[in-house]
Order: sequence, then C-alpha cells, then structure tokens
Amino acid sequence: MITEPVTSTVPSTSQGLQGHPGVDLFNLLVQAGLDADTARRRIDAHAGMVAREQRYLADTDAPHTRVAYRLEYREGEDDVWQPGTPGLGVRWSCTNQPEALTLLAKARQRWPHYEHQLVEITTTVTHTPLDVPAAP
Repeated sequence: MITEPVTSTVPSTSQGLQGHPGVDLFNLLVQAGLDADTARRRIDAHAGMVAREQRYLADTDAPHTRVAYRLEYREGEDDVWQPGTPGLGVRWSCTNQPEALTLLAKARQRWPHYEHQLVEITTTVTHTPLDVPAAP
C-alpha cells in the first residue's frame, strides 16, 4: 500500500531532467486538466508521429508505396467489371483491408443479383529531381 502522497506532475529537477521538453510537456498537459495516463499516451503518440516523419524525410529518395482497395461489380455473365456500386454508382476506396472486406460483404448483401469483387490498387511514388538549367 502506498502511504506517501502521489503527485501527477514530474518535478523538473528529478533525475537531472530540468528543462527537458518531455517533462515540461507532461506537466503542461497535466496542468491543462489531463490525467497522467492520458498525458503519457498523447506524448507517446506524438513521439511516434515525429519518428515516422523523420524516417520519411530521411528516406525521401526511396519509393513510397500506397495500397488502396476499390469495389467493382458486374451483372450476371457480363465480362466487363464496373467501378462502384450498382444503381447508386457510388465509387469508394479505402486503405484498410478489413474495412474493404466489410464493405464488400455489405454490397453483396444489398445487391445479391450482382457479382462483386475487390480490386487492390498499389501506387508507388518516387521523387526524382529534374535536370533544369540554372536561372540566368
């Protein structure tokens, strides 16, 4: 059992962290009314975002790949697949495969007289500097 009082802020002088941005940010979030766990989760999420951005910026010459999923349908024995949904013509795409599978199942229930399929679209982006003459 804890018998000493527990504080939800970190003293700036603890463990030589005086003026450390993480300690200052944590204390500001707690002072703004967040509980300690929520403040830690927000700091962790922000740190992850910054780390992903730094990896992206450090690797700008490498190609970046994006995967999306699109719903298509066709009538009976028709050879041509149409993008979207029958009747409504709604065209959608998403980057989350489980969500795409859920939408496919809903389309199959809603329009059982049509055949439906998911198409995976992979896009690769590369950054290539152009060789442009210098300005005069």
